[in-house]
Amino acid sequence: MLYIIGGAPRVGKTIIAQEFLEKTNVPFLSLDLLKMSLVKGMPQAGIDPMDTSAEVAEQMWPVVRGLSVTILENEREHLIEGDIILPSHAQELTAEFPGDVRACFLGFENANPSERLSTIRRHPGPEDWLSQFDDHKVLSMINEMIEYSKQLHEDAEARGIPYFENIADYRAFKEQVLRYLVTGQI
Repeated sequence: MLYIIGGAPRVGKTIIAQEFLEKTNVPFLSLDLLKMSLVKGMPQAGIDPMDTSAEVAEQMWPVVRGLSVTILENEREHLIEGDIILPSHAQELTAEFPGDVRACFLGFENANPSERLSTIRRHPGPEDWLSQFDDHKVLSMINEMIEYSKQLHEDAEARGIPYFENIADYRAFKEQVLRYLVTGQI
């Protein structure tokens, strides 16, 4: 089984993937690591981490698809997570490997940008790349993340793939996503 957690940056995908690993012993790969390894190790690939998530997702899809197909063909259980996989990609894999892919997307389309900034500043993530920017720039990025969340929600819904909104109660949000990943039930 290939598990996929896609979604907006800074929504909690890596934290959920880590907890999924702890509950199930299913390893995960952060697509951010894959992206940055191409940025740093293969600049000729032309990946710009400052491009939109959707642009980078389309650019990296051949590599992510190859990784996913290899996992599925080798009948390995694995979770991949990141902002650079789209609902259309998950649907393509689900169609090719029916019953062997469980995907969901996470976002925060209803977030208040100022509150989100405060949360990001209070709870920096691992390798917190947002710390290098001032609040004005981060607010602009948050607004882009909110728009990306809306796009993901619409696209996932149109394709019948679950979308989970990061609500005020992060613990309840996280448990809802983990329950879906483990059981397939929403």
